[in-house]
Amino acid sequence: MKAQNQNEKKFSRTNSEYSKDTAMINSLYLRAERAAFQLDQIRKAKQITDSAYELSKKINYRNGIAKHWNLYGKYAEIHTKFSEASRYQNIALSYCEPNSMLEARILNDMGTIFRRTDNYTGALIYLHKALVIAKRFDNSKAKMYALNGIGNCNVALSNLKSALENYTEALSIAQKYNHKQSIAINLNNIGEIFEINKEYDKALEYYNNSLKVNDEIQDSKGISISNSCIGNIYYKKGDYLKALSYFSRSLADDERVFEKFYITRNNINVAKCYIQLGKYHKAETFLQTGLETAQTIKSKTFIRDAYQVFSELYAKQKQFEKAYQYMQIYAEAKDSVINEKITSNYAKLLVQFELEQNNAKLIIMEQNTYNQHALLIKNRIIITSISLSLFIAIIALFTYLQNRARKKSNQELAEKNAEILNVNDQLLAEVEHRMETEDVLRELLHEKEILISEVHHRVKNNLALITGLMYLQVQKVGDTQSKAILNETMSRIHSIALIHENIYLSEKHAHVNFGMYLTKQIEEIKKYFNNKTVEVELNVPEYFLELHQAVPLGLIANELISNAFLHAFIGRETGKVSVSFLGDDNNCTLEIEDNGIGLPENFDYEKVEAPGFIIISIFVKQLAGTLRTRTSNGAFFSLNFTPTKMKVWK
Repeated sequence: MKAQNQNEKKFSRTNSEYSKDTAMINSLYLRAERAAFQLDQIRKAKQITDSAYELSKKINYRNGIAKHWNLYGKYAEIHTKFSEASRYQNIALSYCEPNSMLEARILNDMGTIFRRTDNYTGALIYLHKALVIAKRFDNSKAKMYALNGIGNCNVALSNLKSALENYTEALSIAQKYNHKQSIAINLNNIGEIFEINKEYDKALEYYNNSLKVNDEIQDSKGISISNSCIGNIYYKKGDYLKALSYFSRSLADDERVFEKFYITRNNINVAKCYIQLGKYHKAETFLQTGLETAQTIKSKTFIRDAYQVFSELYAKQKQFEKAYQYMQIYAEAKDSVINEKITSNYAKLLVQFELEQNNAKLIIMEQNTYNQHALLIKNRIIITSISLSLFIAIIALFTYLQNRARKKSNQELAEKNAEILNVNDQLLAEVEHRMETEDVLRELLHEKEILISEVHHRVKNNLALITGLMYLQVQKVGDTQSKAILNETMSRIHSIALIHENIYLSEKHAHVNFGMYLTKQIEEIKKYFNNKTVEVELNVPEYFLELHQAVPLGLIANELISNAFLHAFIGRETGKVSVSFLGDDNNCTLEIEDNGIGLPENFDYEKVEAPGFIIISIFVKQLAGTLRTRTSNGAFFSLNFTPTKMKVWK
């Protein structure tokens, strides 16, 4: 008896110590969660989480181990590492106590991950499971989170009536317990429903009320979301400046806390405003940032939206080929989101089936409890046994009806599954057809590129042959003036040949890298004149021109640079020629300057009858450009023209 008392005391003490340890672990996890709300405290949060994890393993506290993996999943989600976050939450589910509030919390977090990656089917399954557990324990906070998540999925799947019911129920719970943050979230969500239904004034009322609550509790994330939503309303009303103001405030808040999901959305929104205001360069900058962030977080919806806005941007600028290309990419991205919606009814049937299973389990548990109690009082009152038999009969009948309903659900599920498989087969056939078409087009494009390259190569060789024949002719001409004329003609032909050589060696067969071309052309001119005393200063960065502009510009450059070598430094031992070519989307400038003897006073190149200046005059007009000259301190020529909008620009 004494030994038994000692064992009981030992057990009592051990149990007490275990309770203290679990309380300490849960306290550590609470501290970690609070630290994780601030992004600069994530490292500290992980350290606290790891300490709690080690203690949980030591005492084999499974819920503590589950909380560790749940928090690691949240840390990964904060950094938009959704695949990693999903893996951690699955580990957490394997450790946590079934049908517990911890399981509901993990299921909610899983639903959020699936929703943020646009997998609304998976999100609905997890969120409905979480809602069943939350209702069983009558946990208001868990019910609100689950209802919000389900509402968000329903909005994405265009089930607006269901979404409004979800948000209204969640708002009612939040107001009952005066949970300010949840009140603000649900006001915002209900506003979104009215916005989708184009009831903009009503939506604006809800958004402004949400913003007031967020300002009251100083929730920076909530303030950012409300500002973004208000910006949407003004955008749809056509007040683009006001919309831009709200979107910019929201983006500044998001960038301050590095919320990639919302940064993506607001970059796209700001870009849309700049398009409407005609500031296309700014629009493209914000839109490119939005697309890159969307690809980083793997958001199919935002990627799709970015492509659509890119198409609109280029259409506004009358770059219709680019607009068409982005519209095609948008259509393909949109197909991916539509496929998700096709499976939404299938998800609902799955959820309904699981809910029925949970209800059946509860009924069986109640039946077992009742049977055990009946066995204890079986010998006391006979009428209780009769009542028990009647109850069992009712349960049997109910179970039979439930089985029939389940069979019907399974049949509907099988039919829906067959329908989905049929749609998938059609989509696969379409994908195969598109891939075959792309292969054919790719092969034809490759053949075309080879053909174009070969044409330029042959043109270059033929021009080289003509130059060679003329060179042989020059050797036989005795007249100095005739020889000079032939040499000038050879130089011009060689200038054209260089352009075709540039295209042949380039991957861009429709455009000339004019910076590279000028560099090579000047090297050839220096070799031809064999003048080591003339220094050439180059400022010719890489810039691509279309062929029909590169040829006349190359000939103008050839004439002006050759003239500098021939005439600028007569009677001098040294000299310097500066060549600069700069260009952007709207303007190109070629400048050639020397420090030689200069040009005559009142010089007008259009009135000079020399062949070189006649060629220059013709090609300046062909480029629709303007050529300016300066006569003092050496010769100076500056040619300005507008480049043709190129179809390939990378």
